[in-house]
Amino acid sequence: MPTKTEAALRRFSWDLARRAERTREIKEPAVEAALSEHIAGRYESAIAAITAIPEAERKAGAWRVLGHAEHGRGEYDAALAAHLRSFRLHEESDPEAASDDQVNMAAVFISMKRYDDAWAATEKAEQLAPDSPSPWLPRISLLNLQGRRNDLEDNLRKLISEQPDFVSSSRFRDHLEQDADFIGVSEMIAQIGR
Repeated sequence: MPTKTEAALRRFSWDLARRAERTREIKEPAVEAALSEHIAGRYESAIAAITAIPEAERKAGAWRVLGHAEHGRGEYDAALAAHLRSFRLHEESDPEAASDDQVNMAAVFISMKRYDDAWAATEKAEQLAPDSPSPWLPRISLLNLQGRRNDLEDNLRKLISEQPDFVSSSRFRDHLEQDADFIGVSEMIAQIGR
């Protein structure tokens, strides 16, 4: 049975995968199969499906799914390397996808308790796609994990003001309800809304 954090990571991975599908990034059958395996928590099978694709032929979507699967099984260095490969492929051509890659790296850094690196990745993600709500997730997680309540409250106020649709989205609500990194955040949002 997956932990709440693992379940939240899978949902977040699935959300990013759906966005990638909209841009036709994940259209190869092997990558789709790997994504399904990852979402089901079968990380070894997901990794096997991706590594069966020769490295030179892997597109960004394959590297991204590999990064999620490696993260899921706790192989953080391998996860970072895969997400970095995806980022390098997106960096010049697709700033929003590159931003998502930085968010993925931030999530891995958080798992490694490398909070300064996670913060830097979050800032880079925001620079790449200033209107994207994705960088808010690791930022809120970091502030909450570090017990920086005043900064967290300030950021939540800004998030509510700038991204009200995201705050009310099921994607964000799932993190509030099920991700251990977000314990207490829902109550703070309720107090801010009063």
